[in-house]
Amino acid sequence: MKAPLGVVLAMIGGIVIGATAINHPNAQSSSNFEKRNFSYNEWTKGKFSEVVTVTNPGKFVFLAGIGPEREGDGKIVHEGDFMEQCRYAYMKIKKLLDLQGATMNDVVRIMT
Repeated sequence: MKAPLGVVLAMIGGIVIGATAINHPNAQSSSNFEKRNFSYNEWTKGKFSEVVTVTNPGKFVFLAGIGPEREGDGKIVHEGDFMEQCRYAYMKIKKLLDLQGATMNDVVRIMT
């Protein structure tokens, strides 16, 4: 039986943090696990990882630092327009989740 997907997102001070449990077909019950860091934007490299995954058992995906910073150079977009900044941040979240095989349909909790 396939394990359900689940994502937890929290917005704290303009930073979105998340975790997802994704079924991993080769997951074993051993205590070995793999941690991987991903920085997809040039401006985040060397500063922080936008995505961290921990695998075995299952797969957990943690998102950090996802806000209204423009992809590429990190400049704040839509200054003074909170709703557009949120839309932009969620667009980025969707892209990062997609790169890890998850979607916004996997969200199980959002704390603001």
